Amino acid sequence: MPDGWEPLTFKKISRHTRYTLVMDAGRVVVKANSEASSSGLIRKIRIDPKEYPLIEWRWKVLNIYQKGDVTSKAGDDYPARLYITFESNPADMGLFEKVKYEDYKSAFGRKPPMISGVAIMTDSDNTGESTTAFYGDIIFKKNQ
Repeated sequence: MPDGWEPLTFKKISRHTRYTLVMDAGRVVVKANSEASSSGLIRKIRIDPKEYPLIEWRWKVLNIYQKGDVTSKAGDDYPARLYITFESNPADMGLFEKVKYEDYKSAFGRKPPMISGVAIMTDSDNTGESTTAFYGDIIFKKNQ
């Protein structure tokens, strides 16, 4: 497990994606191997998006899913995902707002609060397929 990262698992999913540190093209990266499984890694951080409004990351996926279909639960899997979480008061948000994965300002009509975490996830529990993904550095950057 990379330093500072914790497992992100879900109660109803018993089979988890395996995450390991490996060398790829001369760099240490996180390798995710998903075989009809789902889980992620999360790192709690506190970053001001006004000061660091840009995110740069590296990832590589060895294969895509043949049964993937974002319009149905049976195909709702992704070889690689990156999540950014924000500090919020859950009482101020509806269910739809809590799960929406879009540009914050477009989604909520206001500037974002402090960033509270970053997560990666590779899952194949719905399609029952397998994939391998590699995640490199995730860097929060200032405007240039």
